[in-house]
Amino acid sequence: MATVGDQLRQARELRGLSVPEVVEQTKMKTDQVLALEAGDWSVFAAPVYTKGFVRNYASLLRMNVDILLEELDAEMGRAREDGDGATGNAPLRSGLIDGLMLHFSGVKWRAVLPVFLLVA
Repeated sequence: MATVGDQLRQARELRGLSVPEVVEQTKMKTDQVLALEAGDWSVFAAPVYTKGFVRNYASLLRMNVDILLEELDAEMGRAREDGDGATGNAPLRSGLIDGLMLHFSGVKWRAVLPVFLLVA
């Protein structure tokens, strides 16, 4: 069975579209389109982004998006089970700023801010 990337490439070729035409119509970057067609999900920061790009690309090509996304889930699941970093999503990049933003995103600022103002 053809991979999701192979199916996208074949559908693009059947429609007579070039990669630059896909880039123009979807507003994706060239490397993103090429990564999708190669099945290299590591280019995308998280699975949700991968699915969004596949949905956008498949819609342009008038493919059955639901079936393709089910196949994508299966492929990504196999990649995670195999530990294959080349075809799985890369772990979210985390640094000091990212960690702080994540930590403070859960704070109830409406409750905490008045306390800070009173203390100051």
